Amino acid sequence: MSNMARQSCQSIIVLIACAVWAISATAQVLEPVFIEELTWPELRDAISAGKTTVILPVGGTEQNGPHMIIGKHNLIIKYTSEQIARRLGDALVAPVVAYVPEISIPRPVTYASQARSRFPTSTL
Repeated sequence: MSNMARQSCQSIIVLIACAVWAISATAQVLEPVFIEELTWPELRDAISAGKTTVILPVGGTEQNGPHMIIGKHNLIIKYTSEQIARRLGDALVAPVVAYVPEISIPRPVTYASQARSRFPTSTL
């Protein structure tokens, strides 16, 4: 590696370190809202402090094609329920229930419903 390339790499590392320090110095510490991340004494104290609502997020684990992760619904609902709990102020978030009730809901047979049953992650 040339001297000029080494200096460029060192400059980039210094810039990244400064950015990380600046972000961490101004970062706000958020109180936890996910029940699964609390100990039971922390949960007890949260309830005593006024948490009166529990959000039960329901996601899903199913195939979405080769380009997408199987649990995308769980990630989306976890993020969304966290934002709702923080805006409400008095809410906690239960663990995500990963369930797609595809078999118990009558629906017309379509190409999409037939194709879905070919994948190993389907709940059919």
